[in-house]
Amino acid sequence: MAWLLLLGTPGWGAGPSALFTPLELPTAREAQVLLAWHRPALLAPARYQVLVLPGSGCSGWAGVAEPMFRGLGHAELLLLHKPGVQPWERHAAEDCPADFVRADRLSAWLADARAALQAWVRRPQSESGPAGLPVLLIGVSEGAELLPELAPEIPGLRGLVMIGGSGLDPAEAAELQARRLGEARAWASVRAAAQGPLADATLRDGRSLGYWRDLLAWRVAEPLLAGDADLLRAWGGRDALVPPLAYQRFAALAAVRRPESFCDWPVPEGNHGLQSPGGDHLQRLWAGLERWAREPGRRLCAMADNRDPP
Repeated sequence: MAWLLLLGTPGWGAGPSALFTPLELPTAREAQVLLAWHRPALLAPARYQVLVLPGSGCSGWAGVAEPMFRGLGHAELLLLHKPGVQPWERHAAEDCPADFVRADRLSAWLADARAALQAWVRRPQSESGPAGLPVLLIGVSEGAELLPELAPEIPGLRGLVMIGGSGLDPAEAAELQARRLGEARAWASVRAAAQGPLADATLRDGRSLGYWRDLLAWRVAEPLLAGDADLLRAWGGRDALVPPLAYQRFAALAAVRRPESFCDWPVPEGNHGLQSPGGDHLQRLWAGLERWAREPGRRLCAMADNRDPP
């Protein structure tokens, strides 16, 4: 069902990566690990650290990470994978193994990401770059839905960056997308199934009922609006997966609740991944973060105010 692609993550191209190293981090589940993809800063000095939460699906960062993040030259990067995802494997969203789909839930992903990040911030500094760097936490698509819960786990956090995430509760965003595509009845059917007696592992429309149950109860907007870290939202005006109305609704709320610490970075011609026929606007976003990192005492949203023209 096409409207369910709301929760997907696009690919940015492929190719070998010689710059990233896989790491094993603990999860909330004993004897299970989360594979992360680590890269030191490419340029001296290292000015900041970027922690990235991926979108949905079961594809790894290997092959796409190097071109995607090439513009973050002065940043040390840590890219998380969901448990069970191998960095070097690429799958279309509809081709994820059934065992992965049955186990994929927002609550489990949050618990595992929290355990992994807690271990990362406690690691001996000799295992990574310089200590005390300012930190940005980036959520891509579905990964943005974890940001408010994980922000308190990050010492030195200076800001949250959402790419392709509206900031609304995911159930509200999904309903808006369903209406946009004329799939309101399909969304109502999913909601009804999730509220019924079938087991969590039951698959329905590309997800488990456990996933849908988590999504219907998941709260993002209020904790984001109540947060105090700068929040920068980057999104495409031609996003096929998140409707413009979802972006507009959250912007209206943020303008009232946190006007000084919320900023938008829209790309009118951009898609869900900030790509357009005219260029890779993700690299322009990274260029802005690099400018901010030269003066990290400034608010993150000062970068959005001084962006290059589209």
